[in-house]
Amino acid sequence: MKAHSLSPIEPLEARIAPALTLVNALPDIVAGVGKTGALIDLSGVFGDASSFHTKVQFTTNFDTDTTTPGLQAGIIVFELFDDAAPLTVQNFLQYVNNTGKGDYDGTFFHRSVSGFVLQGGGFEATAPASHIPIGAEVHNEYDSSRSNLTGTIAMAKIGTGPNTASSEFFINLGDNSSNLDNQNGGFTVFGKVTAGMDVINAIAARPQKDFSGTVGAALGSVPVQPSYTGTGVPTAADFITITDAKVIAPTHTTADGVTFSVVSITDNATQFDSTLVTGNLIGADSLALNYAAGKSGTATVKIKASQAGAEDQFDSFQVTVKPNLATSIVSDGLAAVLVPGASGKVRVELTNNGAALLTGKADVSFYLSKVTDSDPTGTLFDSSDRPVGSISGKTVKLASGASTFLSGKLKGLPDASIDKTQNELFRLIAVTEVHNAADNVTVSELFADDNVAIDGNIHRFISTPNLVSEVVADKLPGSIIVPGDTGAITLKLSNNGYTQLTGTVDVTFYLSMLNSADPNGVFFDPGIDTKIGVLHNLDVNLGTGKSALVTGDISIPTELAATRGQSYRIIAEITSVPSGGGVLALNEFDASDNLSATAGTHALYNAFGNLLERKNAPLHYTDADGNQVTLTMKGSGFGEILVSSTGELDLALYNTTASSAVSGSVAVAVGGAAGTQPHTALHNIYSSGGTSQPIPIGTVLLGAFDVHGEIEFSGGIKSLTLGNLIDSKTSASHLIDIGAFAGKGNQALSVKFGSVTDYEFRSFMPVNSIAVQEWIDSNATIEQLAMVSLKSFSAAGNLEDSVYANIDFNQVAYSKVKLTSFTVGGALDHATVQIGGDVGKVALGSMNSSYFYAGVIATPNEAPNYIFAPHTLDSFVVKGATGIFKDSVVGAGNIGSVSIQNVDGSGGPGAYGVVAYAIKSYLREQGAASPFTGTNLTPDTYDVIGNYSVRVI
Repeated sequence: MKAHSLSPIEPLEARIAPALTLVNALPDIVAGVGKTGALIDLSGVFGDASSFHTKVQFTTNFDTDTTTPGLQAGIIVFELFDDAAPLTVQNFLQYVNNTGKGDYDGTFFHRSVSGFVLQGGGFEATAPASHIPIGAEVHNEYDSSRSNLTGTIAMAKIGTGPNTASSEFFINLGDNSSNLDNQNGGFTVFGKVTAGMDVINAIAARPQKDFSGTVGAALGSVPVQPSYTGTGVPTAADFITITDAKVIAPTHTTADGVTFSVVSITDNATQFDSTLVTGNLIGADSLALNYAAGKSGTATVKIKASQAGAEDQFDSFQVTVKPNLATSIVSDGLAAVLVPGASGKVRVELTNNGAALLTGKADVSFYLSKVTDSDPTGTLFDSSDRPVGSISGKTVKLASGASTFLSGKLKGLPDASIDKTQNELFRLIAVTEVHNAADNVTVSELFADDNVAIDGNIHRFISTPNLVSEVVADKLPGSIIVPGDTGAITLKLSNNGYTQLTGTVDVTFYLSMLNSADPNGVFFDPGIDTKIGVLHNLDVNLGTGKSALVTGDISIPTELAATRGQSYRIIAEITSVPSGGGVLALNEFDASDNLSATAGTHALYNAFGNLLERKNAPLHYTDADGNQVTLTMKGSGFGEILVSSTGELDLALYNTTASSAVSGSVAVAVGGAAGTQPHTALHNIYSSGGTSQPIPIGTVLLGAFDVHGEIEFSGGIKSLTLGNLIDSKTSASHLIDIGAFAGKGNQALSVKFGSVTDYEFRSFMPVNSIAVQEWIDSNATIEQLAMVSLKSFSAAGNLEDSVYANIDFNQVAYSKVKLTSFTVGGALDHATVQIGGDVGKVALGSMNSSYFYAGVIATPNEAPNYIFAPHTLDSFVVKGATGIFKDSVVGAGNIGSVSIQNVDGSGGPGAYGVVAYAIKSYLREQGAASPFTGTNLTPDTYDVIGNYSVRVI
């Protein structure tokens, strides 16, 4: 506890009077904790009593005029009764004047009861609110001459005894004398409101809110500011706060011509000059008293006031300096529910809050105090209380303000000492005596009633069995969990009742969501909590005080979480089963403690890979068709399935590197057709994760995952395999966007898709191969496939979009990468393929209204529009089920061979066909004219069929 100096007693302002009159006798002083002396102001001893009193001003954050801009702070002023309640006033001023943590600045009015009291001085305006540190409790100074009337201020205390006031005070809003004057020794009135009662009444008229379940148990009727919305946990600004507490400087002065002198300071026991208390005048009107260290006793101080032409006046007061033992129970080590034979360790704190040395042998006796009609709180010590242990003969030597701790053991509680009823309630009481080591006489102290301490805990004895569950271990993978996770829960089942516990139970495990209604996630809510495991028909047979451990398997459901990172606790609910082993425990004492929760929380994500303490964690979930989906990641990073408000699924990849690999599989739903390969749907796929730096990735292998949204790998990717890509838009197409591969400019990409409809493809890194089932245009908008280079392209079906490899339409571009093969099993239909380098083999099933350029862009009847370079096309073949070449152009620098199955020359208008600088061999098998064969064709025009021709430039 923190020591505080004694606040000066400030008498009232002196007045010039016809005669010197004693109007404010100096009060007796009882020295408390940490006191080494006192400074007594003598200036107001003669004069009007009211000016003797200390004045304190509170400035609040309560706006008294909301129509005026800015805060019109409410001001409250108190006049304190220094003479009538000196200990209480000194205690109050310690909190007002203390400049460190623990003063009234920043505390809020935490209790308001209409027409009764407005209470403050306890809690800081923080979230959650915490109680300010408190010093020693003050001895009660109630006097019937100071009743709890409207506008008076008194100290609050607890129900354990009259001498328990510390920091909290209350202002009487009405006449409470009939109630508070007669309760718990009477509540000490130590001042009155002299200004600001209108502010107090306005604060008391504000709505009161119950925050006992969210902010603090004592906050059941808190007045709130108009800013509070009425829901949720309040902020500091929502409380009505004391922003500044201060003493108003006194204005009284010594009357003209008055001088003071110390007549004597005598020891009350010996009547000789005191060695305990000494004093001297400082200046004209201050008396400094000093207390000898380590001494006890009482001395009488007599002073004289003199004034020319007036009779001398005398006043005397007593100073008592003694030790004072205060006992408090730190911990009792007993369970909330007790059975015969229970035991535990107990720890008490002994504090000397007197002003003299406390020395001797301490005996501490412990009792169970029964809660009865005559003692409804179980806080009074009487002969019926049951002894349960003691600490004997401990030497203590405590200076003023010092503390020491003593530990002991509470004995087993015998059956005979307990009435075996259903609701026996007890509190633990500690009674301390300190004896003189020499003659065993109890040490004299200020207030012996402080030696009785009451434990705040309630203990219950019960005569029936009582099952209690406690989660001992939660073996889930970590603080982050994902759908499909499995683990185990170990549960401790105990009988803390009085008789044997037998029966059969079910143990059900749930994920309990943390939310505003259940911020700790410890209550079972069938509407939102999810069952994750169950133990059926568990036989229980436990004696009094006995326990057993049981373990159950748990699994997180495979339904995707709609909310990202929602926090949960795991709770276990025990219910009795009326068959198999009989109804549990006959009449169990308290079924509410059958529900228990884990200490830690788990955040649920639809994630896989490396998440905090988890390594290579898989994600198992059930898709909309009931298929079982699995996603995994090897290497760095993690992935996550994000669920939109419409139920669409995005795949996001984070913190990956060039060695990271994502793979996935889809198993057919239960009851689905055997032997089929099911697919599952995704919306968008991206790896940038919204970061400013592109993130590379190695492999994404998701062949059974169909996509109908955007695909983005801004940092590049080595290998990408997906299922069918079907654009969900009706007009503009979706984009497959591949960025440059970080760190390796020559790294090439391999792509494999199923059927692609209305997708554009853009790659800022070289492409090694593209393999698709087909690439279809269904919205009459030709989509581009653009990349810096391409080595191989194959489509089992049709290609209906434009392919550009290393083409810059504003300037000539050259590529060192050769397109080794370009294969379309179906038709190259309404497509344009432009290659800025050499081409190997081109094989098409048919070609309709399409263009294939390698170095030359031209039609057979015109000069080339562009000549990129003398690029070579090794072979060009159109041969398939129809093998028809119509309305199409093939242009290249040099062509090795051309083989066309069938030419339709009726197309048009405009010339089409084959154009090159050189053609080594040419073959047309069918068409309107006879087959045509030629080798090493010289510059000329050949094989003219309608608008079709072959031209060598």
